[in-house]
Amino acid sequence: MAYLMIDTNNTEQKWYREFWAWFVFAPLIIVVLVSAVTVTLAFTGADVVVKGDYEKDGRMLKEDFSDTSQALSRNSKESPTASPSVNTAE
Repeated sequence: MAYLMIDTNNTEQKWYREFWAWFVFAPLIIVVLVSAVTVTLAFTGADVVVKGDYEKDGRMLKEDFSDTSQALSRNSKESPTASPSVNTAE
């Protein structure tokens, strides 16, 4: 009947001193921290809202490229210049 003996010398440790508690909780804690950093970066580094006249800017780019293609079709040695009405990136 030796197998029924209970080990009374077993001292229990606090939960935070157990390896398996940290093995289970550490990845969860890391995921929460990384998610918080990601959300913070997403809100503080948000992209700029598109301007209301984006169609007009797009047409102007198309016109500029058509000038380039016309210059190339004429075998011009000079490079075409941008029209003064083109908005540069801010």
